[in-house]
Amino acid sequence: MKTRSKWELRLELERNAAHLFFGLAIAGFVGIAPKYVGTLKTLALLGVVIAAGAAMSLAVQKRVRIPLVSGFVERLERKKAWPGKGAIALFTGVFLAIALFDKRPAFVGALSVALCDSFSTIFGKSWGRHRIVGKKTIEGFVGGFVPTLVVLLAFMSAPLALLVALTASVAELLSPMDDNLVIPILAGAVFTAFRYSFV
Repeated sequence: MKTRSKWELRLELERNAAHLFFGLAIAGFVGIAPKYVGTLKTLALLGVVIAAGAAMSLAVQKRVRIPLVSGFVERLERKKAWPGKGAIALFTGVFLAIALFDKRPAFVGALSVALCDSFSTIFGKSWGRHRIVGKKTIEGFVGGFVPTLVVLLAFMSAPLALLVALTASVAELLSPMDDNLVIPILAGAVFTAFRYSFV
């Protein structure tokens, strides 16, 4: 591997480690906040975070220096990418999952996107050799599916965990939109539709 490729892989691993950390933090927040502050206040807080994120994204795009944020974006954001697009899409997807479902499906959706998206990219970029859709690989698909399934098994029955993990993985593989937006909604919808079928 060339030096540049190693550097790019290292940045991608750092980016996805941050994605995993923040995604798990959001999932934890979604699992806890509605119980203590209510669903409407949770939605309001997420709405404020989305609006603030969009405002900071525009500011960073116009080269306005924002302490902590600018350095983080410069370090981890892909070149020529809209700053913070993935984070804004993630918060929006979780917001919609909470608005559409109750807190448990929203938690499942947030957890699914944090795990599936992060691990599929890590495995795909690190070991992916067999392309199946665009730049996506079998190794990335399996690498996202397995950890998602294993973690979901702690929260639901095996058949339901399998169905939700498969939904998240297929959405990550095929979604024409940002998967950070799509996965929380689809995983939450599948969990809601089948949660009482697989007890």
